[in-house]
Amino acid sequence: MAELESVRSIDEFQIYLGNSHSRLSKAVDLSMKIKGLIGKEVGEEIRLSIGIGPNPLLAKIAGKIQKPNGMPESKK
Repeated sequence: MAELESVRSIDEFQIYLGNSHSRLSKAVDLSMKIKGLIGKEVGEEIRLSIGIGPNPLLAKIAGKIQKPNGMPESKK
């Protein structure tokens, strides 16, 4: 279950992942799906960072590690 937890600003939001999505592999899969959909629907020139962590602070730090993409791009 993925649920929008809070909107932090115009370009930042936090999603709560529960049940099976709380496993790291599922969270990464969901992140790649989000990145793929945004690339498809909005355009490849849009970059986004996704951070995964057990709390908002660690997720924010994780998202900044590989800016401007935050996570490796999904394979096409």
